Amino acid sequence: AAFFKAIMNEMGIEKPLHLFDTFGVIPTANLSMKKDGDFVRELRLDAAPQKGGYRAVVENLLQHFGLSDHVFIHEGDITATNIQGLPPDISLLHLDVDFYEPTLSALQLFYDRVLPGGKIIVDDYYLPLVACREAVNDFMDDRGFCAEKVVDRFSSYAAIFTKPGFRDDSRC
Repeated sequence: AAFFKAIMNEMGIEKPLHLFDTFGVIPTANLSMKKDGDFVRELRLDAAPQKGGYRAVVENLLQHFGLSDHVFIHEGDITATNIQGLPPDISLLHLDVDFYEPTLSALQLFYDRVLPGGKIIVDDYYLPLVACREAVNDFMDDRGFCAEKVVDRFSSYAAIFTKPGFRDDSRC
């Protein structure tokens, strides 16, 4: 969050930054993919967080570096259906939710709000230990897009794609 906000400030982008996070225990009740459950158990991500969670750490970090203006923090489970305060227009969507259900939910929740030509970074797309890639590919299939036409490698594990514009031929 601090990294993205610092870049926005450096580039003179005065748009709000919205952060959505559980700031605590990863909700595992709805993880249907075996490798997602195995990953959670192996790294003990279902254990209770330290007192206070890490939301305060994020808020303090943003404040310390003077990056807290126009930052909106939304605490909760991204797979919930009653999420409030969704931004109407998104030009950069960064997803780092690791698992199948949260990735699919985030895409279903935010994709239509991403402007044509907007960028979507999916942090764990190439990480074979979790089912993030399957969620993105299923979402693309449901929308009639060919993932291999729009998804590019962004880093070792992350993928980036551009939301197709009105005349973009990324359909299968």
